[in-house]
This record gives sequence, structure tokens and C-alpha cells, in this order.
Amino acid sequence: MNISIIATTNDTNEGFTNEIKDALTTFSGKQAGICYMKDKYFGTYVSDDVKAAARFNTVANTGHHSIADHAKVTILFENISKMLAIVLNGLGDYATSEKSGRYTIMATESDEEILYNKWMDIFLKRIKEIEPNLDERTQSKLAAENARYVISIFTPATTMSYTTSIRQINYIIDWCERYSKHVPNNTFERRLQEDIVALGEELKASNLYIPELRDTKGRKFNILAKQEGYNIDKANESYGDSYLIKTKYSFAAFAQVERHRTIDYFICFDGNAKDFYVPECIRGTEYETEWLADLNSIADNTPIATMIDVVETGLFTNYLLKCDERLCGRAQLETMKNVIATLQEFDKRDELSPFMREEMKRHYCDGEIRMKCNNIKCKEPCFWGPIKAQTKKV
Repeated sequence: MNISIIATTNDTNEGFTNEIKDALTTFSGKQAGICYMKDKYFGTYVSDDVKAAARFNTVANTGHHSIADHAKVTILFENISKMLAIVLNGLGDYATSEKSGRYTIMATESDEEILYNKWMDIFLKRIKEIEPNLDERTQSKLAAENARYVISIFTPATTMSYTTSIRQINYIIDWCERYSKHVPNNTFERRLQEDIVALGEELKASNLYIPELRDTKGRKFNILAKQEGYNIDKANESYGDSYLIKTKYSFAAFAQVERHRTIDYFICFDGNAKDFYVPECIRGTEYETEWLADLNSIADNTPIATMIDVVETGLFTNYLLKCDERLCGRAQLETMKNVIATLQEFDKRDELSPFMREEMKRHYCDGEIRMKCNNIKCKEPCFWGPIKAQTKKV
């Protein structure tokens, strides 16, 4: 076996210059040359820059765009909405690092600031009552995690880096242009369309458009099932080795679970906010009614607490991988509870093969949930442990 490093990622503060574009399309042309090379990779047939550049144009124009998946670009998005981040992170082909809304004080629009600060104070008070032994820093983080539920999904407060291929970027440009043809039915869809159209325009303006890399298959943002006319919500549920389930998440929890890219997720939300997530630390208290009243007062802004219908489908083996991460006291409480409830439903429905039922035992055995830390020696600091994590309220 011989291995050679043929490309690396480098910083740039000059944007996507023509020199970078030419280098990446030429590199893609070299990858196309591997398929029919007559000598080694570093021979003249593959590695000659002039031949490789011409080869890229020829091959890409025939619709064989996978060669351009070798060429990656990292984009820094600043001041984008959480909704746009959800759309981008729902595409599967990416790596991303995102500023956490769970652990940082969020910048908000002016009409949200009063509510956000109000609930920061309330949640901090409740957390100190429920978990007085938690350190102050963790108490503040948990208060921020809950207070962010009042922020609009469209507040431009998200910063993230996003790495994907030049092929995928150009397909995204096409999908944005197609989405611009939609006729919005409500405020949610109007703001969603504005975000998506602006994304396509910004990507084009950043010199990322490559004419040869157009999507000829008519794909779209399938994660937006309702808005894209994909009626997967009509499909039948199944809790077998390959599964399709219908569940509910707030936008906050959905933004976390969609990052499990071995599972397919579809948002089946018509844009009308009706139901809202109530954090467990205020359920059954005098604050619950006040919480729902506040959220209903800003429903047209689509707060992150909005509950959405979601179709989730994949292989049960990959659902267990999701359990490996989300059955954890450090995961979002809403997410962890959803994963537990779904795992119990798999057991109740009894549609799994004997092999898969045996596999399930690493997370559900004899009616008991086995948390992440039951199976591995976790190196992250944790206040909860496997038992308390299942009963905690923050």
C-alpha cells in the first residue's frame, strides 16, 4: 500500500478569488483523470494543469459532477437566522461549527430583548431552586438554554463556519433560485423565502458560482417537506429494522437532532405556530401559563419553542448511534426525553428483528434505559450521572 497526501485546507482572508476557483476546478479535473489514467497520478496525463482544467470543463458539462466533491470550501456565516442554519445543516454534505445558543447569551432583535431577559431571570431562579448544588456558571448556561426558546427562528444571531464541496455550493445556489418561485402562504414562509433567496444571492456574489456545476436532477430542500410539496407526512409509520416515525420537536431540539446525518429528517410544518415547548423546570408551576401567553403573543415571529411535526426515517442501527450521543445528561433535555420515548415505542411496537432487539439492549434492557455513560467511560464533566440524568428537570 502506498498513500500520498495530494491536497490540504488552507486559510484565506481574500475570499473566493479567481485564482482559488481555478485551482479547485483544476484539482477536480485531476480527479477526473484518475478514472482513465494511463500512468501514475503524478504523471503528465493526470497532473498537467492545462489538461486538468480542460478535463474539468469537459467532464462537468456532461453532468458528472462528483469530481467537484473533492474540492472543499469553508464559508463563515455571520448574523444569519437559526432557520437558515437548519436548512443548510439539513443537506447532509457538510461540516459545521456553530456558536451555541445553549451556552451563550444570544443577541436578539429589540422586540425580543425584554422577553429574553425576563425569562433568563425566571429560569435562573427556578434552576437555583431545583439544583442549588450546581455551580453558578452551569446554572447560568442552563438559564440561557431555556430562555433562547423565546427568540424567533428568524433572528439573525447565528454564526457558523460551513465546509462543503464546490459542487454542493453550486447546487445550493440552484435550489435557492428555485425556491424564489414559491408563493408564501404566511409570515413564516415569507421570511423563510427571504432568507433562502438572500443566501443564493450572497453565494453568487462571493464568486462561488461555477457555470458547469448546475443541478440537472431537479432536487430541492427536501427537509422543508411542506413548503417543497413533499407529502411524506402521508407515509405510514414503521418501527422495524428500517423505520419511519412521526414525532414532534421544537425548532431548538430539531436543530440538534438533524445533525445525525445517517438519519433523514423532514419538517412537516405549515408555518402556523400553534403549540410551544414548555421547559420541564416550569411545568406545573405558576410560570407555565405565563410562558405560553408570552409565546402566543409573539407566535407570528415563530419562536424557537414552536413545536413542529417531523418525519424521521432510517435504519434502527443508526437510531442506536443517535442514542449513543443523546442519552446523556449533557444533551438538550427535550432531545434526550424524545429519544427515550421513541426507544420505548420501538420496544412496545415489537416490530424489530431478533437481531435488532438484541442490539437494542445496549440502550434498553429489561424495561430500563441505559444511558451513554452506562456503556462508555465518558471524559466530559457531568453533574448528573446515568440515573439522575433521566429524572432531571433542567
